[in-house]
Amino acid sequence: MSNQQPVVVWDLFVRIFHWSLVILVGVAFLSGDEKSRLHAYVGYTVALLIALRLVWGIIGSKHARFANFITSPGAALSYLKSMFRGTPRHYLGHNPAAAWMVLVLLLVLLLVNATGYLALPTQGSQNFSTNFAFVTPAWADEDEDDDDYHRGKASGSEFWEDVHEVGASLLLALIGLHVFGALASSLLHRENLVKSMVTGRKIRRE
Repeated sequence: MSNQQPVVVWDLFVRIFHWSLVILVGVAFLSGDEKSRLHAYVGYTVALLIALRLVWGIIGSKHARFANFITSPGAALSYLKSMFRGTPRHYLGHNPAAAWMVLVLLLVLLLVNATGYLALPTQGSQNFSTNFAFVTPAWADEDEDDDDYHRGKASGSEFWEDVHEVGASLLLALIGLHVFGALASSLLHRENLVKSMVTGRKIRRE
């Protein structure tokens, strides 16, 4: 029965990264006002987390490394077909479909993050990024009828704001799909994937 013993799959960093993103994305949606200081700070924190995850995907533990779980799109499609048949292969780490979901989520998070930054209005002739406003956003306490605010909006931030909102909607849809996939896999494999992302442990069945 040794092959049925739980083993550590998700290291501490992966678990902290995962649940931190869950909290931060939730806060981001709740603080989605375009002039919210909290929303901006959440964006910077998410950007830092993604940068750390990309590094950890190269130097981290076995199941955290991208080289360990990224497969071809065909493999992901085959896995999805096996799920619909009710006979998916069990993977100790990410299955092929989940692996691609990880990549897509990271890419969309980067898109939302970058466009959110670009959508920030300027103040006068200075850009948000050049006046240390990431410490105290200069525009955060301005009234919407302030001339500087309107000049910033006129500088093109509306376009990036629209892209940012589309990206956020796409992210929300992907999160829903991710949750559905995790629940479906939990049922098909008779294992609690949510619990495993808390404890880091899964049952080795190969």
